[in-house]
Amino acid sequence: MDAYTGARWSELVGQQPHEYDEINKAIRVAEPLAEARGRLVKAERPKTPASKRWVQLPPFLAGLYEHLLEQTEHPYAFAGDKGGQLRRSHFARRFWRPAWDGDPNHPDPGKRRPPILRGFTFHEGRNTQRTWLAEDGIPDVARAARLGHKLPGMADVYEHVTPSMKEQILEALQKRWETSLLALRPGERERLIAAVPQMDGAFAKLQTRHQAAVSGEKIVAQISPNQVRGLARQQHKQGP
Repeated sequence: MDAYTGARWSELVGQQPHEYDEINKAIRVAEPLAEARGRLVKAERPKTPASKRWVQLPPFLAGLYEHLLEQTEHPYAFAGDKGGQLRRSHFARRFWRPAWDGDPNHPDPGKRRPPILRGFTFHEGRNTQRTWLAEDGIPDVARAARLGHKLPGMADVYEHVTPSMKEQILEALQKRWETSLLALRPGERERLIAAVPQMDGAFAKLQTRHQAAVSGEKIVAQISPNQVRGLARQQHKQGP
């Protein structure tokens, strides 16, 4: 959810099942979780007025999130093993840092894990989202709106996010996800499926589509220019 939504930590851990828009596949960001007198509570307002927004999820993430919501019995979508609220320091120490930093020197060789990207922080996932969208040619107004930012100057008044921009964002993020899955080595895929069993079906569908696309490209590549011109002449003679 981090890199693929660009939402802040407080905005994600504050998500409750009833806040999800299943029709538009979007999470509502309006009342992030905040700490008050040692307790985590819903804030009355987001960090800034621009932070109040809906964040649409790309298809793969919507499916995973909906599965999570179906399984949860807790007030918050993201909770500890016993239903407790997630605290940033504990989450980082127990889950985030081990995942990103790995454990290449574990005494048990079977439990050694290479780092993914040592030192990567949760907030850098938010930065990653903005960088991805910039690389994919998403207009600045749409990038700012998704991350809950306000454009400087008159741009905030005259520029607006269109449905086409929103669709472009979802398509770009979905493509990045699918590309990353296809790049996984067999052992990595097995570990991912073991952790998230519903990914098995997603892998199978993606591989089928990818193989069909590759086969189609090979067929096109094997057709000579003369064959293409011949087919064009035949179609011209046959008429519409």
